[in-house]
Amino acid sequence: MGKDMDGWIDNDYTFLTEKQRKTYKKMKLHMCTARMWPDLTYEQTIPCNRFMLQYVALDDQVENSSLEEIQQLRIRCVDILRGLSQNLKKMHSTSIWL
Repeated sequence: MGKDMDGWIDNDYTFLTEKQRKTYKKMKLHMCTARMWPDLTYEQTIPCNRFMLQYVALDDQVENSSLEEIQQLRIRCVDILRGLSQNLKKMHSTSIWL
């Protein structure tokens, strides 16, 4: 699983600097998943590992953002999870569920 994680870092997270990529690889985030859910199959660990990597990278990217920037990011993430396109965002911006 470590090779998979390193591959995702190199190929899917191309916005990261080389230093950040090395740091994330040293973290061995796939081992966190293995410790949290030791009974998962290899296939079941893939989305968990991808989520772990996404969470850490997102946290690092927004740690110095303003509250307004974080709020806009939260709204956009919720829209994506709901399957909404960027064009529908304005229509739903007043929703109590955001």
